[in-house]
Amino acid sequence: MLYIGKACDQPFAVRLKQEVDWMYDADFGRLGIYVGRCSGWDGTPSDRVWSRQIDLAEKLLILAHRPGWNAQKNIDWRSKELSRLHIFNWGCHRSLLPEVSGLRYTSVFDDEKNYKQFGKP
Repeated sequence: MLYIGKACDQPFAVRLKQEVDWMYDADFGRLGIYVGRCSGWDGTPSDRVWSRQIDLAEKLLILAHRPGWNAQKNIDWRSKELSRLHIFNWGCHRSLLPEVSGLRYTSVFDDEKNYKQFGKP
């Protein structure tokens, strides 16, 4: 079973303790925890930018994988901000797709009007 979550403004251990329902899963003994990180070309961003990037990455990963343990958050499937996101899961990504494109998993192109205007300022 896959669960995607973020631990902003708190240690990972505190965040994990908030998800007590895992203990009641029949497969709890095989639980594996993977920690992701954001990176980019411009070095470490400000806390505000960092928090926003983590928020967007979490939403796109939930949108693409639809994990059973996640409560579906308020995710705008037509979000141009999500559509411009591109996630690479390197190394041990287990159940996550190795690459997730916002253009693929959002519905920005479902509307002909958006398709013609995409990319224009």
